[in-house]
Amino acid sequence: MNGNVIAVHNEASVPEPNTQDLVFGQSACSDCGYERWHGLIDDIRVYNRVLSTAEIQADMNTGI
Repeated sequence: MNGNVIAVHNEASVPEPNTQDLVFGQSACSDCGYERWHGLIDDIRVYNRVLSTAEIQADMNTGI
């Protein structure tokens, strides 16, 4: 959060590619009615790899 690590999790499995849309602000919970975010989401960046702590800290102070 704000450039600092708050959790670490190692994943052993390989992610499977899919053709689903990338969605921000909506849950995947069909039993919950696919709850939607009622607000604004700003400054989103999506990467195709894991960033190092130094890259995250440098990136958070760089404009989009």
